[in-house]
Amino acid sequence: MKVAIVGLGETGTELLRNLARFPVVHIVAVVESNLLSPGVALARSLRIPITADLDSLIHENGVEFLVETSGCLEVTESLRRKAGPDIEVLGPVGTGIFLKLLGSDSGSVLPFQETSDESYLREQLMQSEKLAAMGQIMAGLAHELNNPLTSIIGYCELALERMRTGRHKEYVSKVLQEADRAAKIVQDLVAFARKHKPEKEAVNLNELLEATLALQDYSLRVGGIQVIRELDPDLPVAIVDAHQLQQVFLNILINAEQAIRDSGKGGMIRIRSFAAKDGARAIIEFTDDGSGIPPENQQKIFEPFFTTKEVGRGTGLGLSISRGIVKNHGGNIHVRSKSGAGATFGIDLPAASKEILPRGRAKTRAEKLEGGGDILIVDDEETVVEVMAEILREDGHRPDVATDGQKALEMVLEKPYDLMITDVRMPGLDGPRIHHELLIRDPDLARRCLFTTGDTLNPEVREFFQRSGCPYIHKPFTSKDLRWAVRRALRNQGGPC
Repeated sequence: MKVAIVGLGETGTELLRNLARFPVVHIVAVVESNLLSPGVALARSLRIPITADLDSLIHENGVEFLVETSGCLEVTESLRRKAGPDIEVLGPVGTGIFLKLLGSDSGSVLPFQETSDESYLREQLMQSEKLAAMGQIMAGLAHELNNPLTSIIGYCELALERMRTGRHKEYVSKVLQEADRAAKIVQDLVAFARKHKPEKEAVNLNELLEATLALQDYSLRVGGIQVIRELDPDLPVAIVDAHQLQQVFLNILINAEQAIRDSGKGGMIRIRSFAAKDGARAIIEFTDDGSGIPPENQQKIFEPFFTTKEVGRGTGLGLSISRGIVKNHGGNIHVRSKSGAGATFGIDLPAASKEILPRGRAKTRAEKLEGGGDILIVDDEETVVEVMAEILREDGHRPDVATDGQKALEMVLEKPYDLMITDVRMPGLDGPRIHHELLIRDPDLARRCLFTTGDTLNPEVREFFQRSGCPYIHKPFTSKDLRWAVRRALRNQGGPC
């Protein structure tokens, strides 16, 4: 969490003193032009940069939150205009620890006296820090899994193309199906775990619900919980941040699962999607037959840190954060329940115009290419380059392989290539650095580079693709995906394949 404090008067100084005690909060700078202000000495002792240039701070330091300490509404509004939509401005601020709660109505900081105690807050912040680290761990794990999955899928498809009907072909087909399933699980986990810059776009809510259910599929099946889908195929799309909204769906789904487990028997979760009568809003409902919510708790469940769960099973922030996310999308979230008779959580969101379609990719792809080319394949995984070479060889291309970036550059000097296919993440000379060298040594080939990656959600990777305009293909990919991507790259068509 990257924070900048604006103003180092008494309030700002007290806030700085409290924030500095929590490692999850990274204070990138304080904004103060008066070097005689009370908090300047403290900021210097903490080695926190002091600046009077707010504009540079906003645009160069990756600030996520600006905390305005004067309490002046006009100052706060002025900061919001300068910060733009990507930076949250909080204020006014009382003395105490900074803790942004997405579920709070005011969007302000929460002082100590409004929570239980300092030790509890520290425990929850440490847990949040662990969860944030999971995104990085999951990205590395996905990279390690996507490489063997690419090889498994590729070799299975090659085998199926050469096999006649029979039991052995059926066996290989089942292996391919399970590999595809594993690839989808990895993709869903990384998409959920990664930290995302807020990005709203037209989203098919039914597809988002299915992706969320896939994350909990195993847990629900093992618990004997039946999921009933009643999804309206004509549900209007909504302009939302898919990652934030999936967090809401998953939180409600997990709560329903826990309520059913607490009831001591297998149960049912019914998920409905439908449009309001006037078509102006899309509505999602989650209904479970668990233990229900007592009337006296039905309003409290959306309050920060309120929980009826035993220690270790929840922070009391899930529904509070969920409410904040839904409200930020112009929607509403509510609950209907009777104690002992289950609960229904409803979410309604503004529907997008009917002319707006959810982003997707073409359904049909050409599988074979006209002619053949000299193609250099670069990846530190031998099985990956081998299966890619075999697929392209069958299409009439003449592939060469290299398992490190330095070797690839040496091969480029020895032979002209029509296309280079390279992984992004490799030991030593990685994909972006290879591309940089090609811009100097062989600009023409640099314009005909196709990248493979298992982590398009990584901000640095995405920034590289946006800057370079190079086409890329996501691991694990099928032989059909590879053939299509090669065709686009040979035609010098950038973007995702």
